[in-house]
Amino acid sequence: MNEPRHDRETAITVSGPRTVAPARSQTAASTAPIGWDDCTSAARQWWWLALPAGLLLAVLAVAATWLIFEPKYEASAWLQIEEKRPFIAFPASDSESKLFVQTQVELIKSPLVLGEVLANPKIARLPELRAAADAPFDWLSENLTVKSVGRSSLFQIAFKSRHPEHAALITDAIMASYLEFMRADARNQADALIDVLEEEKGIRATQVRVMQEKVRELAAPMVGRQASFGLGEDHSATPNPLANLHIQLADAEVQRAMWESELEVYAKSLEEQNELPQGALERALERQPQIQQLGGLLIAMQSQLADWERTSPKGATHASAVSLKSDIELLEKRIEAAREKLRPVVAGEMREVGLRDTADAVSRLKKQIATHRLLEELLKDRIDKQFAAMEGLGDDSLRLEIARGELQRAEIVFQKISDRIMALRTEQSAPTRVVERRRAVPPDRPVDTPYAKLAAAGLAFFCLPFGLAVLAERRVRRIAEPQQISHETNLEVVGEITTLPTRSLLPGRRSASRFARHCSTFEESVENLGTHLMLSDELRQLQIIVVASAVSREGKTSLASQLAVSLANCSREVALLVDADLRAPDLHQRFGIPQSPGLVEVLNQEAAVEDAIVTSWSSRLHLLPAGRLNQNAQSLLGRGSLKVLLDQLRSRYRYIVVDAPPVLAASEALFIARAGDGTLLCTMRDVSRGAQIRLACERLIAAGARPLGAVLSGVPPKRYARKYGGSDYYKRHYVLANGRLHPPGALESFGDES
Repeated sequence: MNEPRHDRETAITVSGPRTVAPARSQTAASTAPIGWDDCTSAARQWWWLALPAGLLLAVLAVAATWLIFEPKYEASAWLQIEEKRPFIAFPASDSESKLFVQTQVELIKSPLVLGEVLANPKIARLPELRAAADAPFDWLSENLTVKSVGRSSLFQIAFKSRHPEHAALITDAIMASYLEFMRADARNQADALIDVLEEEKGIRATQVRVMQEKVRELAAPMVGRQASFGLGEDHSATPNPLANLHIQLADAEVQRAMWESELEVYAKSLEEQNELPQGALERALERQPQIQQLGGLLIAMQSQLADWERTSPKGATHASAVSLKSDIELLEKRIEAAREKLRPVVAGEMREVGLRDTADAVSRLKKQIATHRLLEELLKDRIDKQFAAMEGLGDDSLRLEIARGELQRAEIVFQKISDRIMALRTEQSAPTRVVERRRAVPPDRPVDTPYAKLAAAGLAFFCLPFGLAVLAERRVRRIAEPQQISHETNLEVVGEITTLPTRSLLPGRRSASRFARHCSTFEESVENLGTHLMLSDELRQLQIIVVASAVSREGKTSLASQLAVSLANCSREVALLVDADLRAPDLHQRFGIPQSPGLVEVLNQEAAVEDAIVTSWSSRLHLLPAGRLNQNAQSLLGRGSLKVLLDQLRSRYRYIVVDAPPVLAASEALFIARAGDGTLLCTMRDVSRGAQIRLACERLIAAGARPLGAVLSGVPPKRYARKYGGSDYYKRHYVLANGRLHPPGALESFGDES
């Protein structure tokens, strides 16, 4: 038989048909997503520490959250913003902006309104605003809410503050600033538009007078007298074939003139915004945190200088006063330098907010003016064509009719501009589109409660220890499910063994019945393993079975003991149980037999094997204790004498079960495993670690041993019963409890043991 190569990255084939493929690496295991099994395993392992720690942290987190929680009060004021402009006699045109309502919502939250609020002395003295001196505008914006009420034209301006009175005060200040801005803006725009239209009206009046003179000159030779024309005179007495075209052209010119007037108003507004009012810009600079901080320092130094001059005998000539004056001068220069540095930044921010809506309106007006210019060109072209057709007829009165048509068009334009001016002056007294419906009232109760935050903080800190436990278990990778063994080693899990039954400290019928059920489940789990070994086509020829584990305390001795009992019962043949864990022997205590003579004495040829084997315990199960080790176990077992001994015993026993020492702790376990027909690797639920199991499996394979599979011990009886089903029959020939195995007929006596 060739020795297999010890390589984690390639498949390794051992003697026999079983092949162990490479298991997943530790890096792959650590990067796998955390699942429910990881959480339950961590909870089982660390609940005794994580539960009290989580409760303590949760209490501390709830207490800290309660102490630092500051309730906020929200005061609200109500506005009504109409989409259509209210009117007295002249309704609004359909061409008005459809974004008026949304524009007002953004305007309320803009620096144009909030800047004036910050300049209010009452608001500036509030402690919350002083605390937010680094970003007062951001503080207002974060706590300000402007929202519509349902699908109505009502809007709610709400502000949150730690003090209900301050919330109401700031809300009213915001609404007052917005309403004042709206009134001033509407008044200024109407006055500017009227001024532009008045100028246009004067230009049109001059054009009408010139056209009247031209008509008089053309009409004089034809009627023999001077024709009299005046503004507003009716020329419809003489039919004019071009009258309809002239009227359409006049309407187009009037509409274009109106839009051009509005465009001129917006252009002036843009110029004013590019050249910001000095007072507004200076107020905005004064509200900057850096300027406010330096200004406060300047006031303190000036106050200190005044005290020196008033109280010191030397007055202003005192050395400290002179030095303080010098510091004040330097600070003033520093403030001025900061102003100059911040001036373009603040001006840019103010322009950006102010230009946004104006630019949209200018773009819309330019498109409408361009469209009407095209319409005018078409009408003029039609008039020219009509004029050419009439001229071909040789009509002498043609020039007079054309002049009259142009005069009529000019008079219509003049009259409509006059009507527009009158409408603007009339509608200046119309109700505003924004109406204050209710002022803010200090709220009685806060808008938020700490209970949700308390629950979230408590739950988060309660789960923190369990989360740390999950991370710790991910690093340790304890085995909790059979699938984990397959992932780590690719070994087949040939059986699951329940937890070793123990008696309850509370006597009674119920505890005795539960103990009996657990004993039955334990024996049944071992018998299932034995049956699998006996009936499997691959394993039925096995005779010497070595039971090993990666490290100690993984249940290998209990598994070997009960497996030997099960194989003896099921096969109806004599089985031998060998204690080969020479460093820490335990079988002699479990079965109540002498430790010596045993395996050590037989291998040293100090005793015959017939004298060392205990046959009195049971007719079907013979025992070979470990003996007393007085030399190095590796040198004793490494000579190959154990394999010779086991081969000699093959003819006497159908099954030989060898309890081997832990593979990673005792190197002689590899010699023992190699001497057997196959090795069962015992693992303990919530104790065994994946890396250790994989390393033990690799060492067994490298030593030439044949891994038969893995056995998961320590499975809860209820879990096993749910998975595989249970049995009410629990009176077996052999029962193991309290660490000792009892022969037939001992069920009653062992039920009385403590």
